[in-house]
Amino acid sequence: MVRIQNLIILQLVAVTIAQLDDDFYCRAKEDKWAICRRCLETDKKCFQDPDGCHCENVQVADPKQNDKLIGGSDCKDGFCYISVESSNCSDKWDGYDPFAYTLEDYWHQGSTTDDKLFKSKVACEKKEIFDTGNKEVMNGVQILEDYLYGVTEITEGGNLIVDSTPKEPLTVFADDYTECMEECKDRCGICGGWSFDETEGICYLHTADACCGQKAKQVATNSNFVSGYFCIHCWSTKNQCPCSLKKRLSGQLGCSIAQNSGGETPHYNNPTGKLQVHSTPINEDKCKCEGKLFGKGRRKRCRCIKPQCSSDFDDGKCNSGCCDKRRCRERASKRQRQSCELK
Repeated sequence: MVRIQNLIILQLVAVTIAQLDDDFYCRAKEDKWAICRRCLETDKKCFQDPDGCHCENVQVADPKQNDKLIGGSDCKDGFCYISVESSNCSDKWDGYDPFAYTLEDYWHQGSTTDDKLFKSKVACEKKEIFDTGNKEVMNGVQILEDYLYGVTEITEGGNLIVDSTPKEPLTVFADDYTECMEECKDRCGICGGWSFDETEGICYLHTADACCGQKAKQVATNSNFVSGYFCIHCWSTKNQCPCSLKKRLSGQLGCSIAQNSGGETPHYNNPTGKLQVHSTPINEDKCKCEGKLFGKGRRKRCRCIKPQCSSDFDDGKCNSGCCDKRRCRERASKRQRQSCELK
């Protein structure tokens, strides 16, 4: 019985460690740094961090290419960043990086202590690659929650009815997933993720809240979908985000769209306005097709045909009706056909 109890305890400990390994809070400053931590505190190391010489989930801007971040835990640059005071890597004093060393106001313990960032190659010998979220492209994965809602526009008669009350997710038709990705990026902080249905060609957009607790909002069994994230300022793999909604909505550098000033909703609706239906008169299309019945008896069908061209001209100027000869008939049919309602 004791051995069984010990085995259960060991299994629970293993599950707890696995959960901690999978739990990351991340923040970034565009063109400066991107850092993922296992805890929200920055006054000391996180207790979940592994012991010994290990890479930390820190990327710093490349001084030679400001739009590129280097030094990640994947060691693809041949090194990774470590906290020099709290690390026991044998080469920790050899990797002085003037740009990383002089960073200020970055989300790490070195910003409030003297535990500065140094480069290490030895840490890469035992590299552990963790899934810290915010993947740009995920094949076979669909994001399921935090759909972005927009206004619904319906034309009835001569009115354009705009319903700003969220009812259906905002979708866009796209040729491929790259267009869906660009649709998300162009929304300047309002969109935090996207999912593209390759079979239907439909792009689903997700709010800035999709950046938080990402792994609980994904399904990896739908082969028809390609998804990705566009979280610029912060994100998390399981729990709350380490920054406010207002910060997440602020958009990327060079973004020209003014977003929601209150930061109270991840949607387009202004929090100071009312959700209601608006009707706006629109110009009637005088060249739209007309419904006419063709055939006899049970074979009658309602078809849409061009209207008759207008004959009402004054000094060469069309006063009424359709005057675009590309969209109208020069002469009326000899046979008067019954009008019908197009479905």
